[in-house]
Amino acid sequence: GIYIYDTELRGKGIGTSALAESLKYARNNLGLSSLYLDVFKTNDRAIALYRKFGFTEIHCESDLFYKFKKEL
Repeated sequence: GIYIYDTELRGKGIGTSALAESLKYARNNLGLSSLYLDVFKTNDRAIALYRKFGFTEIHCESDLFYKFKKEL
């Protein structure tokens, strides 16, 4: 996963760039057509990032996680 440990580096677009490159690589080099991910329900920053990139929430019965999917 992607995690920016240094709080001073958060909000500078590093996660956005990393996710954009990961999606491009998955599509162009791995030939994937969709991606799935789990994210803690308390991780508002990550949830916003995934939604910004078009991930949609899918059914999940966990009290701790959301499950997201993105078609590539």
